[in-house]
Amino acid sequence: MAKDGISTVQLSIEPLPIGPGETNVIDQTPDGNEVQISITTADKFYNAWKNYFENTLQMTKITGSDPPTWRKTGIDRVIVKAWKVKVINI
Repeated sequence: MAKDGISTVQLSIEPLPIGPGETNVIDQTPDGNEVQISITTADKFYNAWKNYFENTLQMTKITGSDPPTWRKTGIDRVIVKAWKVKVINI
């Protein structure tokens, strides 16, 4: 099978436990209707996340924060879902 071009990729997906009771979903109302997200500058996707937070989500970077942290206000609800994706065959 070719390693480039168009082909079929077989994947499996299963819940990745992150919440209470080993669930893969966190659904909550943030305190003060504010969300903060921090990432390390060592993350190889740092610039992509920075652009996503600032340009797409319109989050504000907290000056002098270490690790870098962004803030978004006016949030009524936060839902996080986590999945483990496994490549079975390419």
